[in-house]
Amino acid sequence: GTNYYRLKMVDLDGSAVYSEVKVLQGAVIDHISFYPNPARDYVNVTLGGSSAGMVTVRLINQAGVILQEKSVPGASGTTVTFPLQQAASGWYVLNVSSQDGMHVSSKLLINRM
Repeated sequence: GTNYYRLKMVDLDGSAVYSEVKVLQGAVIDHISFYPNPARDYVNVTLGGSSAGMVTVRLINQAGVILQEKSVPGASGTTVTFPLQQAASGWYVLNVSSQDGMHVSSKLLINRM
């Protein structure tokens, strides 16, 4: 959405001055949905909301290592599929980030049993 920012700078003597107001138009990533969860061989990630540009979808393990990454248009309803045959059982993070730095993350369980 639209965010308005300004800084208040306070000097050691207690006097203060404000910066000019800056407007940031951000992309909107409302949420992500994914299925199946728990996953076994693949996971489908569907974007909710919309973004003005490309978004990056990442599958990250518990150590913070990016296992897979795909860039896609940020249109609402876009679905990205990640194959999971090489991933071990355990918890992972699905992270979606836009070009302007906004991001949404969710936990994913991969179960090989």
